[in-house]
Amino acid sequence: MNIAFARRGLLDWRVGAVVLSVIAGGIYAPAMNRVFAADQLTYFAEVGGHDSLALGLRHVDYAISRVYWKGDDLLFRPILFTWLAIANRLFSYHHMWWNVANVALHVGVAVALLRLVLAIQPSLLALPAALLFLVLEPPMELVLWNHLGGYLLACLFLAIGLRSFVRRLDGSTTSNAGFAIAFTLACLSYEAMVPIAAAAALILFVTQRRTNRGDAALLAVPVALYAVLYSFHALHAPRLGYVDRADGRTPFDLANIASVLNGIQRMLEAWIGELAMPTALRLWAAPFERFGKNFQIALSEPLQILNLVVVLLGLLVLARTASRARFRQAVPMVLLLTIAIFAYAFIIAFGRSADEVAGITYYSYVFSVLAVPLVYTLVDFGRISPSMMTVAAAVLCAFAAVHAAGTVANVRDVRQANRFASLFLTRVIRFVDAHRSEPGFSFAIEPHPEGVDPIVGLVVGYPSDPGRQVLQRRVTEIIFSPDYTDRDPKYLLSASGERVVNRSR
Repeated sequence: MNIAFARRGLLDWRVGAVVLSVIAGGIYAPAMNRVFAADQLTYFAEVGGHDSLALGLRHVDYAISRVYWKGDDLLFRPILFTWLAIANRLFSYHHMWWNVANVALHVGVAVALLRLVLAIQPSLLALPAALLFLVLEPPMELVLWNHLGGYLLACLFLAIGLRSFVRRLDGSTTSNAGFAIAFTLACLSYEAMVPIAAAAALILFVTQRRTNRGDAALLAVPVALYAVLYSFHALHAPRLGYVDRADGRTPFDLANIASVLNGIQRMLEAWIGELAMPTALRLWAAPFERFGKNFQIALSEPLQILNLVVVLLGLLVLARTASRARFRQAVPMVLLLTIAIFAYAFIIAFGRSADEVAGITYYSYVFSVLAVPLVYTLVDFGRISPSMMTVAAAVLCAFAAVHAAGTVANVRDVRQANRFASLFLTRVIRFVDAHRSEPGFSFAIEPHPEGVDPIVGLVVGYPSDPGRQVLQRRVTEIIFSPDYTDRDPKYLLSASGERVVNRSR
């Protein structure tokens, strides 16, 4: 009875949600001090440091509305920037709350992924699979880069849409409304979801021969609605083909098109290699900057040997639990996820140079969302004996532990790297919160501590424009813009944030 009860608990996604939430909190809590990255500081500059929701919503089509660092006019992500507007209203300059919200969204994606794999096949491996995703080391920057919650929302909606796809395939639901809503939200959060939604709709239309016109119309809603809204965006985009790239090319340059395949290959090799061998991956973080990374396999190191053994055991278990019958049954899902992975890699390689995409860590997050259910789908659970299930669960948990160890180490590094910047901002935040309601409140900081309050260059217009203007602003000038002034401020803070001079007296 107790064993049966425990089994039912492990197959209940609500139990899994609690487990995943507790583990995520324990792992990511030390890095809640990560300060704002450069891209988010630019967004704060766009809204003038204000937390007005109405002002934030003016930037729903950010590629059109932005003033600084214009470019990437091809992109259209209204829900991502709606989330930014809402989060800015809720959290403003409180960087720790931005981080908490991002971790909560990451847990939401993991729970949605758990529900997805349970829909594919209820199994005791479902929770370990979701746990593995939760603690993956390579894509962890997206969880800790606190303004990119819109990408996490896109992945959340994607996982929900994939679950609707699975349920429609197995006949457990006859409504496509959930599919249409989830994929519409995913597409409007991140354009990389558009080809995935199109492929899912086409596969359902082909495989579900009894689909009536109403259902077919619902399946087409996500792509059709995105296309209509994107057409308005395209009409107002000054340079639709312009992307601010390190190599200076536009996406439609023949030289760039020829390099897309190379970019796809390099990304897939990097994503698969880093997910398989996290012990060979080294990440590092600096305040206000993106993660850096280095990947180097050295099998002379004991941890890498252990990592390799776990991977080989996992491949052996997967080979033992796969079958032709299961593959034939899972063809629609396998096809969709495979198309999704290559479509996602193509979009990134089309917009960024091969060198850029190889060095950006957070791109592997979406790949992970797709790779976990792809592998899970291939398993024929009808062929797994209780003893084999135990072995498979042990190997999966061991692999999750390898990733978790790397993630925990990186989280500690992030905490240490952001320690002084976070302490400085926290002191200023407390001071501003305590005095902001005063009539005529304003303040300045002298002198600015360079390491924790650096100068940010804000390019006005397109970076490629000749004679472009570059504004130099301190981090504190940007995020506290409504109250910060060097012209006769009411209060003058010392660089340490501990001495305050009231200049109005």
